Amino acid sequence: MRLAAIFMLAWTLVSGGRARAGFTETLPRGTFLFDSSLSLSVLHHRYDNDGKKTTLIDSVQRYEPGSGLQGTLVPEAEVNYLVLINQLQYG
Repeated sequence: MRLAAIFMLAWTLVSGGRARAGFTETLPRGTFLFDSSLSLSVLHHRYDNDGKKTTLIDSVQRYEPGSGLQGTLVPEAEVNYLVLINQLQYG
């Protein structure tokens, strides 16, 4: 087992060829690259002026005419953003 590891190391050092270096952000001449990515973002809460976490929509107090406070509505909202980003590059 140890002999095989030494042989593999020697083979890697001896058989190494030339590597072509280049900038990774530059495409080779005459080539196209189509890049597509998907961005998903979910939002459950927001922060008020004091830096405290609150609901996305403010609570609403409902009053019935002549009898006072009927109740408070506290909405549980959620916002989902789904964005598809496409890029076409030419070298």
